[in-house]
Amino acid sequence: MFDQVSLGKRKGTIVAVMKGQTEVLAYTKGLMFNFRKLKWVDTKWKVSRSGKEVYFFGKGDMITQKSEKPYQNVYVTRFDLQQDQILEINEIGNAMLYMGLGIAPNATQLRAFGRALIHPFGIGLR
Repeated sequence: MFDQVSLGKRKGTIVAVMKGQTEVLAYTKGLMFNFRKLKWVDTKWKVSRSGKEVYFFGKGDMITQKSEKPYQNVYVTRFDLQQDQILEINEIGNAMLYMGLGIAPNATQLRAFGRALIHPFGIGLR
């Protein structure tokens, strides 16, 4: 999946779209709050030919805070850049696996998930 997404073939489903520093930090804070163990393994980074996108691939090795359930998802995250600033982050993963944990999202995460619903490659129903 990593190579196909990073080559622009858009395999996978965008599950969250974050815009700007405030949202990225709030989204990340939600992750820190909901997981006791938050670790990515088998990670890779790749910069697009244009230099306008950076891709992160990783396998999650996590444990939820409240239920202490293990959570292992596969992620490709695309960072859209402009003048060395992150404009937008698109997270691609298995949304159903995450939703199965029953974790209530914070307001920023909810907005990011909502954007994914309407994104052309997002989780919206087609």
